[in-house]
Amino acid sequence: MESFRFLIVLIFIRASVAVNDVNLKLWNAAYSGNKTAVVSTLSAGGDPSWQNPSEHDRTALIKAAIRNHADITRILLEAGADIEKENDHSQTAMQEAAWRGNTETITVLINHKADVNSLDQYGATPLIRTAQKGHLAATMELINAGANVTIAENNGDTALHNAIYSNSTQIARLLLQKGANANKRNNKGQTPADLARDKGYRQLADTIDNFTPVTNTTTTVSLTETTATVALSETTATVALTETTTTVSLTEATTTVALTAPTGQPTTPTFMSQYGLITIAAVCGTVIASFVCIFLVVRYRLSLRHDQGHNEDAQPQDSRVICKGPGACSLCERCE
Repeated sequence: MESFRFLIVLIFIRASVAVNDVNLKLWNAAYSGNKTAVVSTLSAGGDPSWQNPSEHDRTALIKAAIRNHADITRILLEAGADIEKENDHSQTAMQEAAWRGNTETITVLINHKADVNSLDQYGATPLIRTAQKGHLAATMELINAGANVTIAENNGDTALHNAIYSNSTQIARLLLQKGANANKRNNKGQTPADLARDKGYRQLADTIDNFTPVTNTTTTVSLTETTATVALSETTATVALTETTTTVSLTEATTTVALTAPTGQPTTPTFMSQYGLITIAAVCGTVIASFVCIFLVVRYRLSLRHDQGHNEDAQPQDSRVICKGPGACSLCERCE
């Protein structure tokens, strides 16, 4: 009877060793990134959720996440790996990937519904860890997946406090924009800005103190029933030269250009607007032409007066000119 019991125990031990041997092979394959070995050991019965006691109870999934083997992470999850399985520090695969900023693996875990707000033994979320380590891309990925920016770990530090440890202005701005509380105090009574000054990061502290959230604004410009008018009303141009006055009058000449655009559509010049611009150009051309004509007319009349003066000077003195008395005319020698 005792021999039979011993045999049963021996068989059980050997079976356990065999199973653990397969699981260890799977674990090692996940760690090294050997995709072929991962698939073969899974086919041989390897357990993707098996915890390695000599490695802080980390599973093959956790180890793949640590090494940022995104493809193997996906294979293990599709094989049924427990996505929320924790190591002996209460850290999940998401926690371990976040700590190291493994954005590709984080994306795979998010796509398989991993908890982005899980807490480790210190009460820290994955977002707190990415902020602490200065992993901007991973921080953005977690926030976009709905990570809570206001959770504080056991010491009272929020993700914004932890962004101070990495002196990351970009992460601090991102967290503030997403609603992080700049006035939240940790267990030491420090706000994030206080902590930044304590660390000697004065510029980061000023950034937090002076931060103004950017609001999404939509600007709509409507040009419906908008009219632009160019009017030349009662405009008179006058040129006067020695008893000669020439006047060009452009009275009540009005050109209207209407720009109408349907709401939500880009404004483009219409036929009417083009026609209006042409009309304006024509009016301006007319004004210029009128001034040119005035100039030519005046010049011509001055030329005639000049020629008449020369002709009068060239006429011979005529004795038939009737003298009207001394000084009355310039053609009589007797009056000179």
